[in-house]
Amino acid sequence: RTLLLTSFVNTAGATVSLLGGDNIRSFKYLPDPGAVGASHGNDIPEIRFADILLAHAEALNELNGPSQAAIDLINRVRTRAGVSILALVDFPSKDLLRDHILKERGWEFFSEGHRRLDLLRMNKFISNAVARGKNAKPHHVLFPIPQEVMDSDPLLEQNAGY
Repeated sequence: RTLLLTSFVNTAGATVSLLGGDNIRSFKYLPDPGAVGASHGNDIPEIRFADILLAHAEALNELNGPSQAAIDLINRVRTRAGVSILALVDFPSKDLLRDHILKERGWEFFSEGHRRLDLLRMNKFISNAVARGKNAKPHHVLFPIPQEVMDSDPLLEQNAGY
C-alpha cells in the first residue's frame, strides 16, 4: 500500500506530480487561484473525524495515563489508514503515549496546518525546531502582531521579541 502520494488527479482530470518543479509545497490543499485576500472558494476541512479520535485519545491519556480506550481510538485511525495497530503494552507511561500521539498526529495531518499548534500544546515547539537546526527562541511561540493592526490601535503592545 502506498502511504506517501507522489501525484494526484485534480478536478480537471489532469495528473499533478508532487515531485519537484513548482509543486513542492508544505500544505495539502492548493490555494484558490481566484482568491481575494483571505476569501477563497476552496472547501478546506476545519476538522476531520481522525482529529476528534486522536484528541479524545490524548485527553484520556492526560487524565489517566495509557489505557486500552485511548489505544483503541488511535487504532481506529490507524486501521482506516491501513497500517498496523498498536498494543497497550508498548506504552507503559503517559509520556511515551503522549509522544506517540504527537507522532501519529504528524503522520495523519501531514501538511494540513496542525503541526505548529500540536507542538505548542505539547510544549515541544522550540525543542523540535532547535533539534532541526533552527534558531528558535522562546518568543517564537507567539506570532508578531501585524503592523497594520498595531497602527490601528495605539494601546496595543507588540509581542515580546518582535
